[in-house]
This record gives sequence, C-alpha cells and structure tokens, in this order.
Amino acid sequence: MQFLLPQAPQPFNELAAALGTDPAGLAPRIRELGGDPPALGALGAEGACLPAAIDVILQRPQLANVPHRPSEREVADLLDRAW
Repeated sequence: MQFLLPQAPQPFNELAAALGTDPAGLAPRIRELGGDPPALGALGAEGACLPAAIDVILQRPQLANVPHRPSEREVADLLDRAW
C-alpha cells in the first residue's frame, strides 16, 4: 500500500473515506479492522529464498497494471518490511 499510494492516490483516498479515515490513517485503520497479517518469517519463509522470490515477483504480468513498475530494490525493500 505504501508503494502504490503515491502512484495512484485516488483509489486509496476512496478506500480511506469508506473506512472513516484519511490516507495517512489508512494503514492503522486496516490493522485495527484485522488486516495485520503475520510477518513472512513468522510464517516459515526462508530468507535464503528471497532472491529467487524477487526474480519471480518481477516477472509477474500483473506488474503491467501498476503505474510504476517496481525495481528489484523496491521489491526487496517491500519484502524486507514484510519479513
């Protein structure tokens, strides 16, 4: 969400309004509603698999639908935050 918000603010503005908050309060509101998934490491993911996971993620055709295709570094940062 943090990656896409600056690229496509309108859908996030609408989501925030629907959830009774503003875009800055969206992540805490989602967590409050039960949207705080466990970290990847807590789910048993192995850190040694991250480079291969990044390669696979960057090949996903769905990335053509985002306004800014993420770089390898951006995907790595995203996975680090999810760890």
